[in-house]
Amino acid sequence: MLRARLVLVKIRTPYKNIIHGILEKFNIKLPFSNIWEGIGREALERVPLSPPYSEFLKQLLVHIDFLTPQIDYWERKIRAQIPFSENAQRLSEVPGIGNIWALTILYETGPIERFCRAKRYVAYAGLVPNTKGSADKYRNGHLCKQANMYLKHAYLEVATAVLRARDIDRKLLFYYQRILKRKGKGIAKVALARKIATIVYYMLREQIDYATCLARNRMAG
Repeated sequence: MLRARLVLVKIRTPYKNIIHGILEKFNIKLPFSNIWEGIGREALERVPLSPPYSEFLKQLLVHIDFLTPQIDYWERKIRAQIPFSENAQRLSEVPGIGNIWALTILYETGPIERFCRAKRYVAYAGLVPNTKGSADKYRNGHLCKQANMYLKHAYLEVATAVLRARDIDRKLLFYYQRILKRKGKGIAKVALARKIATIVYYMLREQIDYATCLARNRMAG
């Protein structure tokens, strides 16, 4: 059920990303947090684009409209489980996660006791780059492929949601911007996903809420 939804979301996400890219290309900023339904969707459809971008946008929306009802079907089934999961309710407090991603992360993570350290968990989530080196020279390579790709996708989607939220979490935004200046957009997004995964690890291990986790990190800082 969770993986069925996740697969459909992975198919739909590139279409949405392309649309966001088109809007950025032409410096079009819509004043809506949700451009996929309601008045946000109406505004998106009225965006003044010249061919071939206008036709391309219509085709992308056709694909999105085909996938969205299927995703909604699985989400209704998943949401029915939320009230019965204390951990899901706890994780839904984390910026960008929400109810659906909370259950997805829990399902793909399994018992948190399997991971003796946060680094082990983050590596399992596919958010740690391979380290290659010889003699005294080391460099980070691509993200480790020997990991749970469903969990990796979930955290990257959560990171995207954090960056696009109107009421963005300032602490996470500052962390992202600090790495963005040094490493670029792609690496900064992965680093943000890794940060969120680390927070989730401690929340599950210690059975604490988001605010308490941040407070303990400040005390330890």
